[in-house]
Amino acid sequence: MSTVEERIAILKAEYQRLEQYLHTLSPEDWHHPSTCDQWTVADIIAHLTVGSRSHATWITEALQAESGTPERLPRRFNQRVDAAAFAQRVIAWREELGNHLLSEFVTTSRALAHAFEQVAPDDWETLCYRPNGAEPMRTILDNFIAEVGVHRWDVMSPFDPHVQLSQDCLAVMVERYPHRPRWWDIALPPQPPPLPVRFRFTVSGVTAPGTDFVVATPDEQYMEATGEAPAQVTFHCEAQTFVLLAYGRLSPVSARATGLLTAEGSQAWAEMFLRGYSGG
Repeated sequence: MSTVEERIAILKAEYQRLEQYLHTLSPEDWHHPSTCDQWTVADIIAHLTVGSRSHATWITEALQAESGTPERLPRRFNQRVDAAAFAQRVIAWREELGNHLLSEFVTTSRALAHAFEQVAPDDWETLCYRPNGAEPMRTILDNFIAEVGVHRWDVMSPFDPHVQLSQDCLAVMVERYPHRPRWWDIALPPQPPPLPVRFRFTVSGVTAPGTDFVVATPDEQYMEATGEAPAQVTFHCEAQTFVLLAYGRLSPVSARATGLLTAEGSQAWAEMFLRGYSGG
Protein backbone atom coordinates (compact mmCIF):
# COMPACT_ATOMS: atom_id res chain seq x y z
CA MET A 1 0.00 0.00 0.00
CA SER A 2 1.32 3.44 -0.88
CA THR A 3 1.84 6.12 1.79
CA VAL A 4 -0.57 9.03 2.14
CA GLU A 5 2.13 11.33 0.75
CA GLU A 6 2.37 9.14 -2.33
CA ARG A 7 -1.42 9.12 -2.66
CA ILE A 8 -1.60 12.90 -2.47
CA ALA A 9 0.99 12.96 -5.27
CA ILE A 10 -1.17 10.53 -7.29
CA LEU A 11 -4.21 12.79 -6.87
CA LYS A 12 -2.28 15.92 -7.84
CA ALA A 13 -0.89 14.18 -10.92
CA GLU A 14 -4.38 13.11 -12.00
CA TYR A 15 -5.72 16.62 -11.56
CA GLN A 16 -2.79 17.96 -13.58
CA ARG A 17 -3.33 15.47 -16.43
CA LEU A 18 -6.98 16.43 -16.61
CA GLU A 19 -6.32 20.17 -16.37
CA GLN A 20 -3.77 20.02 -19.18
CA TYR A 21 -6.18 18.10 -21.38
CA LEU A 22 -9.06 20.50 -20.72
CA HIS A 23 -6.96 23.38 -22.03
CA THR A 24 -6.79 21.62 -25.41
CA LEU A 25 -10.59 21.38 -25.85
CA SER A 26 -12.61 23.64 -28.10
CA PRO A 27 -15.80 25.32 -26.80
CA GLU A 28 -17.80 22.71 -28.73
CA ASP A 29 -15.90 19.85 -27.09
CA TRP A 30 -17.16 20.88 -23.67
CA HIS A 31 -20.71 20.09 -24.80
CA HIS A 32 -19.75 16.68 -26.20
CA PRO A 33 -21.30 13.66 -24.43
CA SER A 34 -18.88 11.94 -22.09
CA THR A 35 -18.82 8.22 -21.35
CA CYS A 36 -20.53 8.95 -18.02
CA ASP A 37 -24.25 8.43 -18.59
CA GLN A 38 -26.32 11.64 -18.96
CA TRP A 39 -23.29 13.96 -18.60
CA THR A 40 -21.37 16.11 -21.04
CA VAL A 41 -17.68 16.90 -20.58
CA ALA A 42 -18.72 20.15 -18.86
CA ASP A 43 -21.04 18.28 -16.49
CA ILE A 44 -18.20 16.03 -15.34
CA ILE A 45 -15.96 18.99 -14.64
CA ALA A 46 -18.79 20.69 -12.72
CA HIS A 47 -19.18 17.52 -10.63
CA LEU A 48 -15.46 17.44 -9.80
CA THR A 49 -15.37 21.19 -9.15
CA VAL A 50 -18.23 21.24 -6.66
CA GLY A 51 -16.97 18.08 -4.97
CA SER A 52 -13.45 19.47 -4.60
CA ARG A 53 -14.70 22.80 -3.29
CA SER A 54 -17.03 21.23 -0.73
CA HIS A 55 -14.53 18.68 0.54
CA ALA A 56 -11.73 21.24 0.87
CA THR A 57 -14.05 23.11 3.26
CA TRP A 58 -15.18 20.00 5.13
CA ILE A 59 -11.62 18.75 5.59
CA THR A 60 -10.51 22.10 7.00
CA GLU A 61 -13.50 22.16 9.36
CA ALA A 62 -12.79 18.60 10.53
CA LEU A 63 -9.16 19.43 11.30
CA GLN A 64 -10.17 22.48 13.29
CA ALA A 65 -12.96 20.78 15.24
CA GLU A 66 -12.21 19.61 18.75
CA SER A 67 -14.50 16.60 18.49
CA GLY A 68 -17.00 14.98 16.16
CA THR A 69 -20.75 15.39 16.35
CA PRO A 70 -22.22 12.14 17.75
CA GLU A 71 -25.44 12.30 15.73
CA ARG A 72 -23.47 12.43 12.45
CA LEU A 73 -21.86 9.02 12.51
CA PRO A 74 -20.40 7.26 9.44
CA ARG A 75 -23.10 5.58 7.41
CA ARG A 76 -22.94 2.78 4.87
CA PHE A 77 -26.03 1.89 2.84
CA ASN A 78 -26.51 -1.13 0.62
CA GLN A 79 -29.31 0.58 -1.32
CA ARG A 80 -28.37 1.66 -4.82
CA VAL A 81 -27.62 5.38 -5.24
CA ASP A 82 -30.20 7.32 -7.30
CA ALA A 83 -27.90 8.10 -10.22
CA ALA A 84 -30.53 9.94 -12.29
CA ALA A 85 -31.34 12.42 -9.53
CA PHE A 86 -27.65 13.00 -8.85
CA ALA A 87 -26.99 13.60 -12.55
CA GLN A 88 -29.62 16.34 -12.64
CA ARG A 89 -28.08 18.10 -9.63
CA VAL A 90 -24.72 18.13 -11.38
CA ILE A 91 -26.23 19.63 -14.53
CA ALA A 92 -27.67 22.44 -12.38
CA TRP A 93 -24.21 23.06 -10.89
CA ARG A 94 -22.70 23.27 -14.38
CA GLU A 95 -25.27 25.87 -15.41
CA GLU A 96 -24.51 27.84 -12.23
CA LEU A 97 -20.74 27.85 -12.90
CA GLY A 98 -21.21 28.95 -16.52
CA ASN A 99 -18.12 30.43 -18.20
CA HIS A 100 -16.10 30.20 -14.97
CA LEU A 101 -16.12 26.40 -15.00
CA LEU A 102 -12.50 25.77 -16.03
CA SER A 103 -11.02 28.43 -13.76
CA GLU A 104 -13.12 27.18 -10.84
CA PHE A 105 -12.01 23.60 -11.54
CA VAL A 106 -8.36 24.64 -11.37
CA THR A 107 -8.87 26.70 -8.20
CA THR A 108 -10.87 24.06 -6.33
CA SER A 109 -8.64 21.13 -7.31
CA ARG A 110 -5.64 22.94 -5.91
CA ALA A 111 -7.57 23.91 -2.80
CA LEU A 112 -8.45 20.27 -2.16
CA ALA A 113 -4.86 19.10 -2.68
CA HIS A 114 -3.72 21.81 -0.26
CA ALA A 115 -6.31 20.70 2.30
CA PHE A 116 -5.02 17.12 2.16
CA GLU A 117 -1.46 18.39 2.60
CA GLN A 118 -2.50 20.00 5.90
CA VAL A 119 -3.56 16.65 7.40
CA ALA A 120 -1.02 15.62 10.03
CA PRO A 121 0.18 12.00 10.26
CA ASP A 122 -2.02 11.36 13.31
CA ASP A 123 -5.12 12.87 11.70
CA TRP A 124 -5.73 10.56 8.75
CA GLU A 125 -8.32 8.57 10.71
CA THR A 126 -10.10 11.78 11.75
CA LEU A 127 -13.66 11.81 10.46
CA CYS A 128 -14.59 14.28 7.73
CA TYR A 129 -18.26 15.17 8.18
CA ARG A 130 -20.46 15.62 5.12
CA PRO A 131 -24.23 15.94 4.63
CA ASN A 132 -24.53 12.19 3.96
CA GLY A 133 -22.40 11.05 6.87
CA ALA A 134 -18.69 10.90 7.67
CA GLU A 135 -15.61 9.01 6.58
CA PRO A 136 -11.93 9.08 7.62
CA MET A 137 -9.63 11.53 5.83
CA ARG A 138 -7.72 8.59 4.35
CA THR A 139 -10.89 7.27 2.73
CA ILE A 140 -11.81 10.70 1.34
CA LEU A 141 -8.37 10.89 -0.31
CA ASP A 142 -8.80 7.49 -1.93
CA ASN A 143 -12.30 8.45 -3.07
CA PHE A 144 -10.96 11.46 -4.92
CA ILE A 145 -8.17 9.51 -6.58
CA ALA A 146 -10.84 7.16 -7.93
CA GLU A 147 -13.21 9.99 -8.90
CA VAL A 148 -10.66 12.05 -10.77
CA GLY A 149 -9.11 8.98 -12.38
CA VAL A 150 -12.31 7.53 -13.80
CA HIS A 151 -13.70 10.94 -14.81
CA ARG A 152 -10.48 11.83 -16.64
CA TRP A 153 -11.11 8.67 -18.65
CA ASP A 154 -14.75 9.74 -19.17
CA VAL A 155 -13.65 13.10 -20.56
CA MET A 156 -10.86 11.83 -22.82
CA SER A 157 -12.30 8.55 -24.08
CA PRO A 158 -14.79 10.04 -26.60
CA PHE A 159 -11.89 11.83 -28.31
CA ASP A 160 -9.20 9.20 -27.74
CA PRO A 161 -10.49 5.59 -27.64
CA HIS A 162 -7.02 4.36 -26.59
CA VAL A 163 -6.79 6.43 -23.40
CA GLN A 164 -5.71 4.43 -20.35
CA LEU A 165 -6.35 4.76 -16.65
CA SER A 166 -3.07 5.46 -14.86
CA GLN A 167 -1.51 2.47 -13.12
CA ASP A 168 -1.20 4.37 -9.84
CA CYS A 169 -4.90 5.21 -9.93
CA LEU A 170 -5.87 1.66 -10.81
CA ALA A 171 -4.15 0.28 -7.72
CA VAL A 172 -6.13 2.63 -5.47
CA MET A 173 -9.41 2.15 -7.37
CA VAL A 174 -9.33 -1.65 -7.16
CA GLU A 175 -8.49 -1.50 -3.46
CA ARG A 176 -11.20 1.08 -2.76
CA TYR A 177 -14.03 -0.25 -4.91
CA PRO A 178 -15.66 -2.72 -2.47
CA HIS A 179 -15.98 0.08 0.11
CA ARG A 180 -17.72 2.68 -2.06
CA PRO A 181 -21.49 3.34 -2.17
CA ARG A 182 -23.48 0.94 -4.30
CA TRP A 183 -24.12 2.43 -7.75
CA TRP A 184 -24.53 -1.00 -9.35
CA ASP A 185 -27.34 -3.52 -9.63
CA ILE A 186 -27.71 -7.16 -10.67
CA ALA A 187 -31.08 -7.86 -12.25
CA LEU A 188 -32.27 -11.39 -11.52
CA PRO A 189 -34.67 -13.49 -13.59
CA PRO A 190 -38.18 -14.00 -12.17
CA GLN A 191 -37.23 -17.40 -10.73
CA PRO A 192 -33.47 -17.42 -10.02
CA PRO A 193 -31.59 -20.38 -8.54
CA PRO A 194 -31.45 -20.49 -4.74
CA LEU A 195 -29.79 -17.49 -3.07
CA PRO A 196 -27.42 -16.23 -1.76
CA VAL A 197 -24.91 -16.07 -4.59
CA ARG A 198 -21.41 -14.61 -4.56
CA PHE A 199 -19.66 -13.34 -7.69
CA ARG A 200 -15.91 -12.91 -7.16
CA PHE A 201 -13.52 -10.79 -9.21
CA THR A 202 -9.82 -11.58 -9.03
CA VAL A 203 -7.86 -8.74 -10.58
CA SER A 204 -4.37 -9.00 -12.06
CA GLY A 205 -1.82 -6.21 -12.28
CA VAL A 206 -2.40 -4.87 -8.73
CA THR A 207 -1.75 -6.20 -5.25
CA ALA A 208 -5.13 -5.23 -3.76
CA PRO A 209 -7.64 -7.99 -2.99
CA GLY A 210 -10.54 -8.47 -5.37
CA THR A 211 -14.20 -7.62 -4.91
CA ASP A 212 -17.13 -9.92 -4.18
CA PHE A 213 -20.59 -8.92 -5.42
CA VAL A 214 -23.19 -10.63 -3.23
CA VAL A 215 -26.90 -11.11 -3.83
CA ALA A 216 -28.22 -12.22 -0.44
CA THR A 217 -31.94 -11.98 -1.25
CA PRO A 218 -33.90 -10.49 -4.17
CA ASP A 219 -33.95 -7.23 -2.18
CA GLU A 220 -30.44 -7.21 -0.69
CA GLN A 221 -27.25 -6.79 -2.72
CA TYR A 222 -23.87 -5.63 -1.44
CA MET A 223 -20.15 -5.93 -2.07
CA GLU A 224 -17.10 -6.58 0.08
CA ALA A 225 -13.41 -7.26 -0.28
CA THR A 226 -12.66 -10.85 -1.23
CA GLY A 227 -12.32 -13.10 1.80
CA GLU A 228 -12.67 -16.76 2.71
CA ALA A 229 -16.35 -17.22 1.79
CA PRO A 230 -16.80 -19.56 -1.21
CA ALA A 231 -17.95 -17.98 -4.48
CA GLN A 232 -20.30 -19.56 -7.01
CA VAL A 233 -18.52 -17.75 -9.86
CA THR A 234 -15.00 -16.35 -10.06
CA PHE A 235 -14.23 -13.85 -12.83
CA HIS A 236 -10.67 -13.04 -13.87
CA CYS A 237 -9.56 -9.81 -15.55
CA GLU A 238 -6.94 -7.07 -15.55
CA ALA A 239 -7.29 -3.97 -13.40
CA GLN A 240 -8.48 -1.58 -16.10
CA THR A 241 -11.12 -4.06 -17.27
CA PHE A 242 -12.42 -4.47 -13.73
CA VAL A 243 -12.62 -0.73 -13.06
CA LEU A 244 -14.35 0.08 -16.35
CA LEU A 245 -16.78 -2.81 -15.86
CA ALA A 246 -17.46 -2.04 -12.20
CA TYR A 247 -18.05 1.65 -12.93
CA GLY A 248 -20.39 0.83 -15.81
CA ARG A 249 -18.12 1.97 -18.64
CA LEU A 250 -17.73 -1.53 -20.10
CA SER A 251 -20.44 -4.17 -20.28
CA PRO A 252 -19.62 -7.64 -18.91
CA VAL A 253 -20.98 -9.22 -22.10
CA SER A 254 -18.61 -7.14 -24.23
CA ALA A 255 -15.67 -7.86 -21.93
CA ARG A 256 -16.36 -11.60 -22.10
CA ALA A 257 -16.80 -11.56 -25.89
CA THR A 258 -13.47 -9.79 -26.44
CA GLY A 259 -11.53 -12.05 -24.07
CA LEU A 260 -10.98 -9.37 -21.43
CA LEU A 261 -13.04 -11.31 -18.88
CA THR A 262 -13.02 -15.05 -18.14
CA ALA A 263 -15.13 -17.03 -15.68
CA GLU A 264 -14.98 -20.29 -13.76
CA GLY A 265 -17.60 -21.94 -11.61
CA SER A 266 -21.32 -22.03 -12.25
CA GLN A 267 -21.90 -21.09 -15.88
CA ALA A 268 -25.60 -20.52 -15.21
CA TRP A 269 -24.82 -17.91 -12.56
CA ALA A 270 -22.05 -16.46 -14.72
CA GLU A 271 -24.52 -15.86 -17.54
CA MET A 272 -26.99 -14.24 -15.16
CA PHE A 273 -24.31 -11.84 -13.97
CA LEU A 274 -23.16 -11.03 -17.50
CA ARG A 275 -26.72 -10.24 -18.60
CA GLY A 276 -27.97 -8.66 -15.38
CA TYR A 277 -25.14 -6.49 -14.09
CA SER A 278 -25.33 -2.72 -14.58
CA GLY A 279 -22.44 -0.79 -13.10
CA GLY A 280 -21.88 2.72 -11.90
